[in-house]
Amino acid sequence: RDALDRYCVVLMAGVAAEAEGLGGADGGLADERALRTLLGRAGFAEPDVRAAAVWGAANAALLLREHHAAFDRLRAAFDADERVGVAAAVQAMEGPLN
Repeated sequence: RDALDRYCVVLMAGVAAEAEGLGGADGGLADERALRTLLGRAGFAEPDVRAAAVWGAANAALLLREHHAAFDRLRAAFDADERVGVAAAVQAMEGPLN
């Protein structure tokens, strides 16, 4: 169950980040749809799928707020270059830790 919870948070993090940064999450609907499809195919009932999506988005939003400095650095990296790779994204978030 822990792995599923983490997956829900990671998948819904885009929705949470878009809502946090732009005030809405229209582009994140594809992520939510992917989560719903995955959980639906795994046999989860629709109310459980909905609850997992909401739980994942809420926990992702809490993590983004808790680590707002890292999130701000990541957004700045994407503002500077839309094609930020995984290594550069991690480096941006770690910032002063390096």
